[in-house]
Amino acid sequence: MKMTILLLKILSVLLFWGAAAYKIYIFENWMADFEMWGFPMWFLPIVIFLEVLVGLGFLFKKTSNFAGILGCGILVVALGTHIYYHEYQSIIVPLAYASVVLTFLILQKIQLQKTNSWR
Repeated sequence: MKMTILLLKILSVLLFWGAAAYKIYIFENWMADFEMWGFPMWFLPIVIFLEVLVGLGFLFKKTSNFAGILGCGILVVALGTHIYYHEYQSIIVPLAYASVVLTFLILQKIQLQKTNSWR
């Protein structure tokens, strides 16, 4: 199970850093999308910063749970935005990301409980 948790952790880092890099790469397009969704102009750089922070948080054992929860929060906002604006084709990406993060959090919790039960 430790190897699965490690792989999910690495995948989560890559997903969030990849999402941030993609937003930076086509920043103007994302800025137009955020404007269309009604978000203020400063919100996109904050989202990019949070995605980088979440990826960084997954790298450390003490912050990985917080990173997972923060990442899920970002993904819930993304899902809500796509549903509200009837962009149903765009829902699959945040759902896939969330499934990776939630699986990581659940398996890490199970692993922690097993470790603590031996003490």
